[in-house]
Amino acid sequence: MTKSEKENKAKIEYAAFLQRKTIKAQQTGITPPALHRGLFDFQRNVTEWALQTGRAALFLDTGLGKTVCQVEWARHIPGKVLILAPVAVAPQTVREAHEKLGVMIHHSRDGSTLDRCPITITNYERLHLFDVTQFHGVVLDESSILKSFSGKTTRMLCDLFKNTPFRLACSATPAPNDYMELGNHCEFLGVMPRSQMLARFFINDTSDTGTWRLKGHAVQPFWEWVATWAACAQKPSDAGGDDERFMLPPLTYKIHTVESVMKPDIEEGLLFSGGGSLSATNIHADKRETLPQRVALASSLATEASSAIIWCETNAESAALAKAIPDCVEVVGSDDPDDKEEKLDRFTMQKVPRIVTKSSIAGFGLNWQHCNRVIFASLSYSFESFYQAIRRSWRFGQKRPVHVDVIIASSEQSIWRTIREKMDAHQEMNEAMRFAQFDRNRTQAIKIPYNPQHKTELPTWISK
Repeated sequence: MTKSEKENKAKIEYAAFLQRKTIKAQQTGITPPALHRGLFDFQRNVTEWALQTGRAALFLDTGLGKTVCQVEWARHIPGKVLILAPVAVAPQTVREAHEKLGVMIHHSRDGSTLDRCPITITNYERLHLFDVTQFHGVVLDESSILKSFSGKTTRMLCDLFKNTPFRLACSATPAPNDYMELGNHCEFLGVMPRSQMLARFFINDTSDTGTWRLKGHAVQPFWEWVATWAACAQKPSDAGGDDERFMLPPLTYKIHTVESVMKPDIEEGLLFSGGGSLSATNIHADKRETLPQRVALASSLATEASSAIIWCETNAESAALAKAIPDCVEVVGSDDPDDKEEKLDRFTMQKVPRIVTKSSIAGFGLNWQHCNRVIFASLSYSFESFYQAIRRSWRFGQKRPVHVDVIIASSEQSIWRTIREKMDAHQEMNEAMRFAQFDRNRTQAIKIPYNPQHKTELPTWISK
């Protein structure tokens, strides 16, 4: 054997050694059948992978067709499948499944199922009405919504479906550095308990209580492990598709600043309330003080648009905006679930030109490409709420440029700076996930068969 051949053999053996040491999620799925010809190549790729994996997450950016992927996945699961979705997303999913795939889905509001229709959909709030033991598969649509639930609800979902053979979680890419969200996903899927994930890959950041950061040596192994149970794509080419039909239109931001009332702040030890950062007390005080100016400006911006989405943070803001903006529907958390669904669907079906609501109510799953004007009458530090709210309109399928108006008080500049910083961090996380997925796709065909080279002899006292 030549020196070059020996070096190549050594490299192959070392690569095989690393492959054996890599932590992987166990595949528990089925052999993918022929999928619906209406799926794009990248949708077919991730759906086939999810069927083969059995318990998987699809982190696909908004507008890439999570709905058709999850319905096609559910269609091939042997037995009944339950899809859990946010309020008002269920009727949208039923329509899309029928129009694009010819699949009938039973929309249940009372816990009922139909023998002739193996796929049932309901919203998370009605889960308690169902006997989940009858389902062989479950889909969590917009699964990142779990973080907005109580820990008790998340624990309940993990416990209820821990024996369900097939599980699929569908969401946009996780919020930046929100490793707890990934932990919730891997625990729900039965890949690894969240506590074990934290112990294996993370260290508690003592400089920021309650924050976990990846261990330096564990960054690459962590993302490689995530790639064994989650597929991530911001655009079709990330999953082996063509980006030509999925080009996003321009997105523009315009910041509108209203002057806050400056006054002595004894509790904070500041002369003015417009410091570099804000306490929760100051945030709420500033929002109350600037409410009339913000409502007047939001109303003017919304009225000049043929269709608009107006996002707010508090009930007081919502009520004032709904009163000031003509031809709008207001959706609040206290609405009856059926009324909430009906109101959201009215805007989805373009029966009313404007809507006032919170991102916690309508920020997940709804397709509002018919609207290209987004107005934030108020803003919080939550990047994901901001991101998801914009992506109701700015998503693949939107034909027009999307204009985003952000109204903040002069003392809230730190909030906007934080959102912009998190945008950059979000992109970095997506790059890490995509790189790990590329590496998985490149190496998944490698098979390392067991080939024992050493024969072990048992001691005589055992062999006897």
